[in-house]
Amino acid sequence: MIIDRVRTEATDTGWTRSARIRGRAGDSVVEFHLPHVDGASLRTDLDASCFLAAALLPAMLAGEDIDVDAPVSARVLAGTTEVVTAFARWNPDLRPAAITTGGVVESAPSSPLIGCMFSRGADSMASAVVERPGNEPITHLIHVVGLEPHHSAATREEEVRLARVAGDLMGLPLVVPRTNVRVLTDGRCDWADAHGAALAALALSMDGLFGRVIVPATQAVNELIPFGSSPVLEPNLSSESVAVVHDSVSLDRVGKVWLLARDRPDLLPYLKVCWTEDRPDNCGRCGKCLLTMCALQAADALPLATGFPATIPLDEIQRLRPSPVQTRQHWVNAARALGAEGDRGRTRAVILDALRRSARPGPRERALQWWARVRGERQRINPSWKDPTRGFEWRHHTELLDLLTRGQPTRPVSEVAEEPLVLGRARPRPDDVSQDP
Repeated sequence: MIIDRVRTEATDTGWTRSARIRGRAGDSVVEFHLPHVDGASLRTDLDASCFLAAALLPAMLAGEDIDVDAPVSARVLAGTTEVVTAFARWNPDLRPAAITTGGVVESAPSSPLIGCMFSRGADSMASAVVERPGNEPITHLIHVVGLEPHHSAATREEEVRLARVAGDLMGLPLVVPRTNVRVLTDGRCDWADAHGAALAALALSMDGLFGRVIVPATQAVNELIPFGSSPVLEPNLSSESVAVVHDSVSLDRVGKVWLLARDRPDLLPYLKVCWTEDRPDNCGRCGKCLLTMCALQAADALPLATGFPATIPLDEIQRLRPSPVQTRQHWVNAARALGAEGDRGRTRAVILDALRRSARPGPRERALQWWARVRGERQRINPSWKDPTRGFEWRHHTELLDLLTRGQPTRPVSEVAEEPLVLGRARPRPDDVSQDP
């Protein structure tokens, strides 16, 4: 994979960073459109660090090395070793990419501004308002346009407006960059696997505008599994002048909703977690909507979150079969927070029933898998009930189930010894140490 034609051009509204990325899957021009930010100016030196970060997973999926025809940050280049190691360990079919560059960029002073990625989801809203003892406060919210594939132009415009209103309530200005970075991943991998590196790439593209960019955490400390946004990914893509921070993992999803309901109920009307439909509010039927509504009910705050339906459709929860381990844990947390009394108790009972049924696929899924096995299309019924190559999270889920239920790994153990994945080299012996045995 070759990254070339790296450019930064001034526009009427700010700047555009772009690069051509060529590989076996075709050629793409990746762009980051960056607005003016009061009190800061974009660093316009030739630097391909952001494009290298965005290309890491696509190159590994294609089995290609990366040749960057431009300089990159020495710190980013060093951090890619940790990132590609994580990708390769989470999916052993991926080969770590060898990276060559056109040199390294010189260090530059960091901007004093601190930005927080802000989609209006529970994760990003909690990150925007939580107190940070000992750290400088957030100065800006960053709402990225171009990452949600279902949004029409009208929905994108309304999303920006609502994010700006929420920012005003927090006293934080909104910065709205735009990007087409998904051209590298759509149709090639699950976006959940790629989004952390994509957000880190966006942060690097804003060198000079922000010296620190916070990526809200998806997982709590007891939920950490292979996932495309992780404490082992984004921070390792920091440069000398842009620190990419994976936010605290102390709160789970239900805890974040409680934090908002307790301390900032004025923000609940602007809470947006749904991504399945082209709309600026929440459908109230998908898994993310239902989980958030249950957390809001547990906090006695559902009526305040006017972007959701007024009542929880329990029949929709009954139809759910939460599958990946992390998703099941989220629902367990919601059930615990609801308690057993009244309407909340009825919601909890439905959740627990859905969790029980999630341990076994439905009749249709069982029949389809049995028939596929009869036809020889599948050697055995997959305990995940779905294709484990869907993404890091599903692969991890399948591996756990295989080890627990069959006592065997998902990937067969070869008769031939396999060389362990070892990137990097040990330090050489000091010259003054004797070489005698």
